[in-house]
Amino acid sequence: MANLEHILELNNKYKNSYGQLEKILLEVLEKGEVTQTDLEEMENSMQQQTEDYNKLNAAQKQAQSENLQEQIDDLRNTKLDMNIDTVIDLLTNGGRSTAISVSDDGTIILNAGSLEELNQIKLSVDEQRKRIDGVIADRS
Repeated sequence: MANLEHILELNNKYKNSYGQLEKILLEVLEKGEVTQTDLEEMENSMQQQTEDYNKLNAAQKQAQSENLQEQIDDLRNTKLDMNIDTVIDLLTNGGRSTAISVSDDGTIILNAGSLEELNQIKLSVDEQRKRIDGVIADRS
């Protein structure tokens, strides 16, 4: 939230410096002439406006970068970190069921004679986070 407040503050400064330049130009138009003082004020105001714009732009880019990093960190923390052995271990209740196994070359083997041991396989899915929360194999 502090980043947003900082960006809003910089945005207000930029708007103020833009308004100051606009005010100077309107005064010049109203007078119908440009004095040396007007030129100096316009130059100073333009420098301030450019500086304020650059600060605002940098803060916005920084906030976007931080937001992207937060999203990457969230993904890293919520990704499903499982391999085939972990899934098979879950499906077989830690190896207590012989209905499913993995060969040495990584092929999944279904033992048809033991399939009746497994009554239910349940995947708990968090659709908003797009991940599997849990895998449960139930035996009778």
